[in-house]
Amino acid sequence: MNQDLVINLVPIELNISELRIHVSADPAGGSNQIYPTCVGFSDDGEKASWDVTPFQGSSEFKVTAENVPVLKRLVAKSLHSYLFGQGLILSSDFIGSVVALEFSHESTRNETDIYKRFAIRALAPREQHACKGQLWHLNISYEGEVEITKKSLASLPQLDDVVSKVIADRTQKKLSDITPQEKVADSTRAVVSYKAGRKLGFSTNYSRVQNKYGKFYEESLLFYTKHLRGKVIGNLLTVFESGFQPISESQVIRATRDSNLLLFGENHTHFSPYNGLKEYGPFQPVQTGSYRFFFIFHKDDADHANRLYSCLNRGLKGFPGLYRFVGLELKLDKDKTISYAEEDPTEEVSARLQQIQCDPAIKYIAIYISRIQKDEIDENKRGVYFRLKKMLLERNISSQVVYKANVDLPNFNYFLPNIAIAILAKLGGIPWRLSRPIRHDLVVGLGAFRDLDNNVYIGTTVAFKNDGTFIRFDSSQVSAVNDLISYFRSILSSVPQEWPEVKRLVIHFFKHMNRAEEKAVLSALDALGLKIPYVVAHIVEDADLVPFDIGYPGKMPMSGTCIVLRRGDYLLCNNTRYADVTGSKVDDFPFPVRIKISKASIQELANEDIQQLIDQVYQFSRMYWRSVKQKGKPVTILYSEKVAEMSAAFGGQSLPSSEVAKRSLWFL
Repeated sequence: MNQDLVINLVPIELNISELRIHVSADPAGGSNQIYPTCVGFSDDGEKASWDVTPFQGSSEFKVTAENVPVLKRLVAKSLHSYLFGQGLILSSDFIGSVVALEFSHESTRNETDIYKRFAIRALAPREQHACKGQLWHLNISYEGEVEITKKSLASLPQLDDVVSKVIADRTQKKLSDITPQEKVADSTRAVVSYKAGRKLGFSTNYSRVQNKYGKFYEESLLFYTKHLRGKVIGNLLTVFESGFQPISESQVIRATRDSNLLLFGENHTHFSPYNGLKEYGPFQPVQTGSYRFFFIFHKDDADHANRLYSCLNRGLKGFPGLYRFVGLELKLDKDKTISYAEEDPTEEVSARLQQIQCDPAIKYIAIYISRIQKDEIDENKRGVYFRLKKMLLERNISSQVVYKANVDLPNFNYFLPNIAIAILAKLGGIPWRLSRPIRHDLVVGLGAFRDLDNNVYIGTTVAFKNDGTFIRFDSSQVSAVNDLISYFRSILSSVPQEWPEVKRLVIHFFKHMNRAEEKAVLSALDALGLKIPYVVAHIVEDADLVPFDIGYPGKMPMSGTCIVLRRGDYLLCNNTRYADVTGSKVDDFPFPVRIKISKASIQELANEDIQQLIDQVYQFSRMYWRSVKQKGKPVTILYSEKVAEMSAAFGGQSLPSSEVAKRSLWFL
């Protein structure tokens, strides 16, 4: 099927024939800093300084087309000055890119104004392989909306400890970088962060853009057309009028045919998780008699518990009930029901759990009806969810949270399929698996979560083979590469015993793996005597380089479309648009995932291997069992991120050592 593909890159022409700057080895000399080797000095200092005009102790330096680091900074500096002159708010901390804020509208809260945020960065020819030729390009990205207080920072002393960025003199700056005069100025306003919003009492329940993909295209193109198209900027660059850069057919590869095909009960196949389950049932149900349910609810919410039981047992509107949908009988262990009286149930539930005797041959799952919503402002109240979750895990009990307010909604039937799938998976059933030939890969996913105090937690998802057989989940706080070495060893130590048929290790990593981290992998493999090849795929959702199908109203390319940026670097469109005319069948509009594949030498990988690894990422995105809707990232990353987040919420501790915590999908 033909697509009219473009990418959000606009060609520019640089005038560098007589371009000169002024540099000094003294980092305090000029107004800008750079690595010494970029401006002709030996690398014996951490930084050098430069400016476009002479300064004390500086010498002249001729800039050539090969000096990409300097040219990127000069382009950014020119764009910064030009856009500032256009009346926009600019960021002060740019290196090779520019962040611009443009007024959009007043907030419905009345205390804030809403600004659109854009990022513009220059890419040299060697950096943007989706375009042919030797031209530089601007990458123009719409980054959503930013709230800025109408009142001055000085008039909001309650935000002193939660504001990190401010607007001073029409420039976005770090709070730590502003002068005492700027801090008290009436014109200095606060950028509303998550913490600041909570302190101001703002709800985090923002309206959702139905098609963020289309919004990105419209806003990015509008910014280019309004501010940059055809402009000559600072006697340094000319922006072409040709619009977003076309993508040729030779730059596109596609996921293998039927890579998105799923396997359900009695080996029936379907593309849709919901329809496949409804028609054929789960691929692997849970053995009858091996599980029991019990409820946890406030004593005043007994009616909600009964209503939820009825919905799960008998069904509601289009949802046919647990048994007909996923093959689960709603077997209750009424003796274990916990009814509490206080608003915070932690102590009562803890005391009651101490009295409960669990049969080790039975899998238990608690259905907790929560009075506290996800967006609750009070941190102690929000913490109830995590405290109960951890408490149950320590007792080897999984749990499913259902919010009381949702049970009252007229469309509660739409929540029930997701609840049913999650419960089945938590009990060890398999809703669906990939309908693909088996490859004996051990796939290790690592995802990260950074808490509000900037602590980093790493979660892992270990899956054996490419059919979505999950092995183990874990989490740890990682602060150094040495932590990663021991972490990899712990993950891989059981490979020879448990999975002797493993032919290859595939690591799905949440960021680009640097040399030290790659050495950690090699060290772990060597220490364990594992003589198997490994491949690392760095996978992130990319909202910088974004391809569009401008012939499709939603602008999102078809699922499985993969843009080759260069060998080893790809943009994979991973969604539910399988045809031109899909209408409401498109569940969501996720941005593409950026996949960078590496190993000791990328050239050692054949084209067939590359295709298979891209297919594997594509397929693992279809193993998402928190919802019938597909996600862009593979579950190896998504599940790992969730495990890391839960570990952080458990007080920064490692996961409980129970079988349920380490071997089941309790976090769904």
